Amino acid sequence: QIYEALQGTQTFPLSIATFPRLLSPGYTEPYFPPQPETSASRSLFCPDEAICYGHPRFKTLTRNIRERRGEKVVINLPIYKDKNTPSPFIDQAPNDDGSLVKYGKPDHIYLDC
Repeated sequence: QIYEALQGTQTFPLSIATFPRLLSPGYTEPYFPPQPETSASRSLFCPDEAICYGHPRFKTLTRNIRERRGEKVVINLPIYKDKNTPSPFIDQAPNDDGSLVKYGKPDHIYLDC
């Protein structure tokens, strides 16, 4: 119905596969802060309650992956540079436990979970 109502206009429906505020501060309700020192994933952004709330299987799977690798799972996503992007771009996190220095790369966005 929404799509049909928008036909012929300059407005287009957008379908996204993830929650837009995923991993931004305060994205869980109720609020659960990330605990990088004690959580299963050691993530700076994602609390255990967001990945395994109420089910121990996911918490155990996350912990086992991290333990087999010998370190947490890290993704460094290259940034799009335009004239306003500082060079080098250095990502920051308010609760960084040293992970950004150890795993982060210049001109990349640091992701972990």
